[in-house]
Amino acid sequence: MVLGKEGFQNKPEVDWDKELGSELPDPMFSYIIPNNPLVIEKFVTAAVYKTLSGEEIISKEIGRYIHDSPSIKDEVAEHDVRDMMDYTRDILSRSTGFHYEQQEAIKQGKKAKADIAEYGSFSANYDYWLGMPLKSSVNLRPVRGFPEHLSLASKLSEINTMKGFPDDLLYREVNLEKLPKDSNSVFEFAQKSAAKLGVNPSDFMQSMFDKQGIIFVEAMNNCGHTNFDKVRTAIVSSGERGHKTYSPDEMFKMLSGKEKDLVQKPAKEKLNVAITRELESGKSKATFSLNTWTEGMVWYDSKKQKIEGELIPSKNAAIYLGLRPTITPDTTHPDLLDIRRKGQFLAKDLGFPEKHNINWF
Repeated sequence: MVLGKEGFQNKPEVDWDKELGSELPDPMFSYIIPNNPLVIEKFVTAAVYKTLSGEEIISKEIGRYIHDSPSIKDEVAEHDVRDMMDYTRDILSRSTGFHYEQQEAIKQGKKAKADIAEYGSFSANYDYWLGMPLKSSVNLRPVRGFPEHLSLASKLSEINTMKGFPDDLLYREVNLEKLPKDSNSVFEFAQKSAAKLGVNPSDFMQSMFDKQGIIFVEAMNNCGHTNFDKVRTAIVSSGERGHKTYSPDEMFKMLSGKEKDLVQKPAKEKLNVAITRELESGKSKATFSLNTWTEGMVWYDSKKQKIEGELIPSKNAAIYLGLRPTITPDTTHPDLLDIRRKGQFLAKDLGFPEKHNINWF
């Protein structure tokens, strides 16, 4: 069942847990619900209760913590600890008839109804085990362009009889350890991918340097210019919502003499550039993105009035491919599955490995 503009409708379902598999083992899911107080209370209550009492959710959270713990390295010990923690949680909850989970769910359902009416959004976050960095959440937010609906997000793939839409459809990664044979570096692979998407390789590289306005801020920092006066505020806030966007030349002219000298000297920086494309099926849409990360030496060329740079070898260089849907009342499971297939074909055409496995524990 899918809750859309006309209420509950029968539509073909997709088993997202099976479809995404090990490629995306722990995605968030979104549910589009009417902006109706009774529906809000019902769904938030169900989501919080299932989150707090759900075996699968708890196991994933515990498993990730154990996997990341430096003190648990032996696989047998890891398995035993995970079972012990799951067993302990289960005994504590069942011994009280899941009373805490029920009361907390009822409380948060009522709070969500009140928060939406007053603030327009709601969030509930939980640490399953005190002292451990395990977080799970239930969030309720407006849906842009659909004021009569809200988006409920959680780690649950199903609430009651309603299937959730995954917030991620695809993930691929290329780094030094997973570099295709026909590329000598991660950046060369990134340039080839950009070219296949219609982006000029030279423009692709220059865009990395154009974004490095941070060099002007670092020049001020290195000269002790850390107070947020008119100049620093203008440069730091350039391009942000409600603030004017300044060109590199305009930023350069704001600096003091010593700061101008420093910003023209090469400095090592992390570089990033993103390319996005929109994929569609029916009335459903998703953003296909390539994010390239590497390192380089960057400086400002006052004669050319532009930021220049050159790449340097980086063991952390990587390019990440993602596909994130825009979930609205018009979104359908079959359409998202079709978009995922399109994303998979595009990823293959760009030269990414056909499948990326993530082993959390």
